[in-house]
Amino acid sequence: MKLHIQKTNKMSNKKLVMEPTPKEKTNNINQSTLGSSIIINLFLTFLTLKLTDNINWSWWWVTSPFWLPTGLSLITIILTKLTSFLEQNKK
Repeated sequence: MKLHIQKTNKMSNKKLVMEPTPKEKTNNINQSTLGSSIIINLFLTFLTLKLTDNINWSWWWVTSPFWLPTGLSLITIILTKLTSFLEQNKK
């Protein structure tokens, strides 16, 4: 992180601001695009295999790279909230 002083108004009030360095900005972008590219590549692979009749999968499984991560995340969040709720009511 890089620190610098930023003027906030004409009265020259100053505040300390932390900004990510260019390398940190690049790392954040690369991590988010990496996940997207894996999902897209999986989908395109499944789609190609399905359209060339190399696999006999349902279209649900061909499109699973798009909906499966979201579904698993939602299930994890629901189970976590439910467990937390049950633990609080147990006391």
